[in-house]
Amino acid sequence: MTNSSNFDFINLFYNKVQEMNINWDVKGLIANENTVYAIGNDSKLLGRIFEIISAPVIKAIAEEHGYQVKIPDKQNTYPDFTLFKNESDTNKIAIDIKTTYKEGNKKLSFTLGSFTSFIRDNKKNIAYPYSDYSEHFVIGFIYERNHTAEEGQIVDYQHLNELPVPYQNVDFFVRKKVDITGQKKGSGNTDNMGSISCANVQEFKTLQGPFSSLSQNLYLHYWRNYPKNTQKDKDYLDLDGYFSSLEKLIDDPDATHNKEQLEILLEEREPYKIWKDNNKQ
Repeated sequence: MTNSSNFDFINLFYNKVQEMNINWDVKGLIANENTVYAIGNDSKLLGRIFEIISAPVIKAIAEEHGYQVKIPDKQNTYPDFTLFKNESDTNKIAIDIKTTYKEGNKKLSFTLGSFTSFIRDNKKNIAYPYSDYSEHFVIGFIYERNHTAEEGQIVDYQHLNELPVPYQNVDFFVRKKVDITGQKKGSGNTDNMGSISCANVQEFKTLQGPFSSLSQNLYLHYWRNYPKNTQKDKDYLDLDGYFSSLEKLIDDPDATHNKEQLEILLEEREPYKIWKDNNKQ
């Protein structure tokens, strides 16, 4: 049995993909009588495809290391896969699949889940209480869309080679979620955390985001208080603003917050400044 503290999921996943000789290319869905329906290049559907292909890799790793695997029964439930020794395990491991596609020279980024659900109330839209998880991993897939692939084509299985793969040049990375979390939300009118922005998959494998050098307490306090899209008054939108807001709360004689705890969080401004001096995220 493997303890989650020394369970190196990142390297285990890379190695298992090679060992199983995983092919990420999927052309369509097979129906009765060997009929194949082309899937097209819809991004939501492709995200589900990568999740399906990742499942046997994750299950094989779990079986070899004494873990059970839980896949949510409902949509929009975090995470895509939960690994645990038993139901009462408070060192559960969350694994989420994220996808995006290349578009010219535009930098790449991902949305990393809501900051208004389970992070705030512990049980909303999550397989198990958030407090039961000790590790959170992201498997991020980056691909190029093949615009010649069209949803709705039907061919016999014997003519499968006539269907183009709807995506190409697939690459992926595996990281701890906190290490690639950015400091701003990741999508227009929704309340999702955004990732750091990178030029390519190699940067996602190596670059450290702003929270990688900060404490878990600060990470949670930051996102639990990050302004919702519907809020008119926004105390902060990035870490610079966050630390300034901490100062104001500490100096406010009428504030009801625990000032000692806020002062501890404010001390982390220095490691953040060091990160900021070395990065442009």
